[in-house]
Amino acid sequence: MNKEKTLDRILHGDLPLDFNWNRAGLSPDRLYFSEPTAQQAQEVVLVSECLRDGLHGIQEQPSLEQRVQYVEELSCLGINYATVGIFPGFGNKNDRTIKELIGEMRDQQPEMIPIVLTQATEDALKWTLDCKQINPKLTSLAFMGTAPFGSLIAGSLASTIGAPYTVLTGGVICLIGAIIFTIKLPTLRKYIKPIYVKLGIIPEVSDGLQSATNLRMPPNN
Repeated sequence: MNKEKTLDRILHGDLPLDFNWNRAGLSPDRLYFSEPTAQQAQEVVLVSECLRDGLHGIQEQPSLEQRVQYVEELSCLGINYATVGIFPGFGNKNDRTIKELIGEMRDQQPEMIPIVLTQATEDALKWTLDCKQINPKLTSLAFMGTAPFGSLIAGSLASTIGAPYTVLTGGVICLIGAIIFTIKLPTLRKYIKPIYVKLGIIPEVSDGLQSATNLRMPPNN
């Protein structure tokens, strides 16, 4: 199929750009690859995963200097989002290197957004907040510890006890996890609050509440 014919099908609505499996009247055999529009191409955001996913299975981790040089090359290419690591635990060499790297990005490439992967655990969230203090632009992606194996476990369990009981079991586990997290929340909140104050998040909320309180209070005569 040539480019002109593809564009013609797009213009006449014959080619779905965003295929929806639940939409009636469409079948996968009508879905073709198509060229993106100019606006779609301009809105593409590139994210480098080389300093996280690209470091699997290597014998030696790159040094801080090598990582900084790589980030500089990304900046020159106009790639402003880079995943720089995953929660490695506290106090080890990789922990220090990741934190030093995001500090270098804050000072040398302020236009770049560092990304870290973390887990939904108390220690991992504390580590992420430590990184956020170093570079306020940092963003994070959190996942549950069994996420990579969830589909395999659920499939095996469903073949044994059936899909309904598998869903029920998953719901019970999620409920237990939520209860444990709720119990630990005061400790986590105590750790997070000073960081939010430093970042200016809580003062804005507090000032807003104080202003609302002052408006409700009657004037003193």
